[in-house]
This record gives sequence, structure tokens and C-alpha cells, in this order.
Amino acid sequence: MQCCVKYGKSALRNAVLGSSLILMAGTLHADDTAFWATQSFSIERGADLATEDDPAFAATSLENRLNATTELYWRNRLNNGSVLSFRQTIEALAYPEHDTLNRLTSHSEAAFRFWLDDTKTWSLQLKSRLSFSQAPEQSVYKRIRVGATLRYHLNKQHTFRFRARLGYRDQNDLRFSGFDQRETLIELGHDWRHSKNGARLSTTLYFENRSADAIKYIYDEYGLRFRVKHALSKDLSINGGFSVYQRIYKGPFSASLPINRDEVRFKAGVEVTKRFSDRITGFARIGWDENQSSIYLRDYAGATFGLGVTINLN
Repeated sequence: MQCCVKYGKSALRNAVLGSSLILMAGTLHADDTAFWATQSFSIERGADLATEDDPAFAATSLENRLNATTELYWRNRLNNGSVLSFRQTIEALAYPEHDTLNRLTSHSEAAFRFWLDDTKTWSLQLKSRLSFSQAPEQSVYKRIRVGATLRYHLNKQHTFRFRARLGYRDQNDLRFSGFDQRETLIELGHDWRHSKNGARLSTTLYFENRSADAIKYIYDEYGLRFRVKHALSKDLSINGGFSVYQRIYKGPFSASLPINRDEVRFKAGVEVTKRFSDRITGFARIGWDENQSSIYLRDYAGATFGLGVTINLN
């Protein structure tokens, strides 16, 4: 446990402080600055939160929820081509049928992207993120993440990227113990952009390791993500994709189910976004989420959806 605390609260904290100093230094030669704020409301059906955040809740189906998300974004584009940005997101989730799953989560993110050469072929982005999640009566977790993304810009259409990220999750032990995790992520990806219509296609391969205090929460994850986005008109766009991963746990699930958890999850979906005015944008999405697990309590499959509106507060 002392090693966990040292890794999470010392090394990563120093990394965040160091990257923050670098980000602040970029404001000395500002070229242009932009700020915008949005508020979104939606009705959703999904399993992202219910399956992992509360092990006492055995998800055998997808759950309906209400989502209210506030986002503040500040970007400073410097005259040397570098970009400094800050993003604050506050997300409130309410589950009508499961009050214990209700959450209020805050994400604070800082990023600095700059060119490594005069030909603007190589770029590097440094990013740090602090997250806090609160249940109705107590905190759920605190998380800190720091990472770097190296990009190789072959031309205006093709970009290759390599990302590495470290993280630490401090779980509230009063809810359940042993879930404090050290995160290590390695990612390879390719982004393609159509030269005429601006359509974008992104492919990502990744490996992630989560090391926890309790062996039953330690796992390796191997995954693939594919995303595509295309503007059908000035005010109408469509995006979608799929992701698949295999997650292999290192210890038995529980005393009553003394087998290691091994699962494959597949998610796919498509979303249509329509801008009705400078302030109002509507969106609708539909998809499929399936989790095949060696633990029958974690098996589920079904359709997902979302319907909502985003309000530009600027």
C-alpha cells in the first residue's frame, strides 16, 4: 500500500506540477485565444458506469440514465504554432432504477501541444487530468493521469501517433477495499482526413495494465478502436465506430466464484448531430454493447441509445 501511495501521490503529482509549469510558460507569446462553454442534457441507455464502478451491483442488463454535462474549454494558440488548452467537465448521472449508482464526476484537464521541428513533421502533446467522482452520500474515487502523445504528420491526410499514459486511482475504501489502481497505457494509432470533404477516420491499437492492491482487480487489456466522422452538410454530421477489447484478470473473482475473470467486450454505435442555431445542437445515437465474461454476473448484451441537446453558453 505504501508503494501505491508513493506512486500515486508523489511521482504522478510531481509530473502534473511539472507539466503544468510547462503549460503556463506557453502563454508568454499568445497569438489568439478562444473560450467556449456548453451545457448538455440527454437520456441514455448504457453500462459504462454500472459494470465497473460498483462491484456490489451485478449488471445483467444495460441501464437507463439521465445525463447533464457542463463543459468549459479555453484554448490559446501561440504564434509559433503551439497550442495551450484547459478543459473542465462536470458530469451528473442519475439512474432512475438504481439510486446508488448516481454520480457527480469532475474532470480537469490541461494540455500543451508543440512542434519538434521546423518542417512541422513531428509534434508532441503533454496532458494531465484530475478526476473526482462523488456518490450521493460519499466520494467514489479520485484519479490522476499524465501522458504524452508523439505524432508524425506524414502529410495533410495521414498522421501516425504514439501515446503513453500513467495514472493512479484512489478508491474510497469505505465502499470497497483493494481497488486502488496504478494504470499504464501504451497506444498506437493512425488518423486519416479526406482532403476535400474533411471526413476523418481514426484507428487505434492499445494495451493497458491496471495493477491494484487486491489481485482480483489486477488485469491486462488489449483493444482496438475505430472511429469515423463525416459532415453531411454545414449543419448536419454523422460519426460512429466500434471498439473491442479482451480483459484478463489475475485473480479469482470471489470466494463464491473462485475463477479468474476473463472477458471480451464489443461496442458499436452511430451518432447524428444537427445544429439548429448558433446556440442549439441536437444529437441522437444508437448502438450495441456486449460483454462476454467468464463470470455470469458480468454477462450482458443489448442495444444502447442516447438522445439529447447541447446549448452553447457563450
